[in-house]
Amino acid sequence: MANQEWIQELEDSQSWINLDSVCFSNEETIHCYRWFDDLFQTIEHPYQEIISNAIYLVIRTNRDYATIFSFLRSLFLKIAEIDVVEIASEDIEFTGAQYPKDTLRAYAVEYIIIRPELWNTENLAKLIYYIYIVSSLIDYPFGRGVITGSTLGNIVFSIFHKDRHINEDRFIHRGMAKLLNSLIDLRQTNKRESSFVFDGPRFISNDIEGIGFVLQSREDLNEALNRVDGFDVTKMTDEILIQYDKMRRNF
Repeated sequence: MANQEWIQELEDSQSWINLDSVCFSNEETIHCYRWFDDLFQTIEHPYQEIISNAIYLVIRTNRDYATIFSFLRSLFLKIAEIDVVEIASEDIEFTGAQYPKDTLRAYAVEYIIIRPELWNTENLAKLIYYIYIVSSLIDYPFGRGVITGSTLGNIVFSIFHKDRHINEDRFIHRGMAKLLNSLIDLRQTNKRESSFVFDGPRFISNDIEGIGFVLQSREDLNEALNRVDGFDVTKMTDEILIQYDKMRRNF
């Protein structure tokens, strides 16, 4: 069960009511920023300041506990022990909400990172950053409260079918987001009848599958993160996909 005292601190802070921001924390500090990069790329000692026994992310959505837990566990089963706790929000107004407040729930997700002995602190910090980025796909800024499915591919497909562009700087890969945005533009023109426009996420389905596959191997994930300097989600995804190709060649 998650650390109830820390969950209570998250609940009391109400930092998470601003739906244009992300709210995350270690066991000492609660952070609320427009995006994770605002912290990870600016703090002086990210490896020491981010890593702790447990990390937390607040997810705002109308999805139920089972969907959230299933999605996160399917991705991070080999990386972290996960617990999801609903934050009482019946008297809270979510800043920037487009739905009645009683349809939007807030959950605190606790990740206890499974630390292999050979991992260095730099890679642990990069892993935490990547966990936050991928998990945020089911938070309000991407899903606007309505996310269907419980796999990474289904989540991306759902996001693509919203009537708005994907923020390329916040997606798991800028190139993927750019492609999806181009298809969204086509979908809004007279080429709407083109079936490939609606099947756009299937163009990146192999990559999505590859990301999920590498996340199931701590050794391969560590090898991929070793090749990345700093906190850049696109570079991390690129190296993870390179590692996926390497793994397939070894099958």
